Amino acid sequence: MFGRASLFLVLGFSSIFLVYTGNMVVTATQTVDYYTQYYCQCMAENNALSGINIANSAIAFTPNWRDGVPTTSVAGGTMQVLVTNDTLYTTTFVKFTGIGTFNGYTDTIVVRLKMNNYAKYGSFNAASSAYFATGDTIDGPCHAVTSLPVTGSPVFLGRVTCKSGINKSPSSSTPQLLGGYASGIDIAFTPNIGSTASLAKLNGYVFRANNVSKPYVNVDMTFNADATVTYKTQISADGTTWSGWSATTTSAISTLAPNGVIAAYRGNFIIRGQLDGRCTLCALVDSTGNATGGIGAGAKFGNIFVDNSITYVDDPRTVTTSTDQLGLICENRLEVTFNNSRGNIAIQGSILCKNDGLTINSYASYSGIWNMNLLGGVAQKNLYPTTNSGLTAGYRYVQKYDQRLLTTVPPGYPDANNYTIYSWLQ
Repeated sequence: MFGRASLFLVLGFSSIFLVYTGNMVVTATQTVDYYTQYYCQCMAENNALSGINIANSAIAFTPNWRDGVPTTSVAGGTMQVLVTNDTLYTTTFVKFTGIGTFNGYTDTIVVRLKMNNYAKYGSFNAASSAYFATGDTIDGPCHAVTSLPVTGSPVFLGRVTCKSGINKSPSSSTPQLLGGYASGIDIAFTPNIGSTASLAKLNGYVFRANNVSKPYVNVDMTFNADATVTYKTQISADGTTWSGWSATTTSAISTLAPNGVIAAYRGNFIIRGQLDGRCTLCALVDSTGNATGGIGAGAKFGNIFVDNSITYVDDPRTVTTSTDQLGLICENRLEVTFNNSRGNIAIQGSILCKNDGLTINSYASYSGIWNMNLLGGVAQKNLYPTTNSGLTAGYRYVQKYDQRLLTTVPPGYPDANNYTIYSWLQ
């Protein structure tokens, strides 16, 4: 009996080991298969990614690049990138479809890129004749084309980028970089306001003198809370001696400029009031927005003068459904006129100064210091001082970013001629 039991025991263990050994062989074979599949999938994905990287590099240097990457042999497989235009929720994108193959496996990566717009910046400065100082508060993305100039302890609430680091004067300055900081970021300031001028001519409105002997025009404009503007004009032969003002006219913005873009050709705007709706003003030296003369500080044309507060009827900070948006585009400068009795001033809108910057007229002549409360952002060729060195006269720079500008900008606002990645599906 003992011998027969031993035999059964040996046969049982042998059967178990045979089954276990077979399972081990199957498992080992499946492991190799799974690893091979994973390797091939990774290689196909890497090939697609290589094509996307090539496409990103190409469009970074040539924004109009749309050639795509033809099917190309790489790393034992192929890569290809198709480039198409894509529209989502009325926003236009450039879509890259990267296709990678390897050993019979295929992987696809879809990337959407959106053209950057200068309105997305809380502060964008190509050069600096001043420093951000104690008492200044800058909100939203901030970029300096060269270095970021600071003195004392200005506060930056958004992410700060620049090409050449922070220029502290004195070196003990302690800027408050609350939203993060990165150096070595190179973004050029090349606004194409000619595109805005074209929109004004296409389905907006252009103020021009229509007088050969007096070709220059000033436009005095008050925005009204009922979605209208009240305006009058005067003309000049030299920009120094002006005619009397015309009679005033009041018009709905949508009637005057159906697309919301209003330009002054060889002229200036003088503005104030409350905006109900969407509108962009564009002050031009010439009709193309690409003048080669009469530009920079002190230029007589291509300027917007703010003589009192310009605000929205529905402040987006308290009215979340607000659609009011104002673009203030100058071929030269935007200037806050001198008024010692005015006190604080509010400017709600996105400011762009192609050849100059935001200035405070005679800032050192004020008898006290006030707040310039900005809602939106400023993109400019040059950063100018707004107070005296003792911070006792002029206007402190108090800026709050309009978060809507990340996705929606005023009509006709110039693009920054470079792309950012909007979505990545891999």
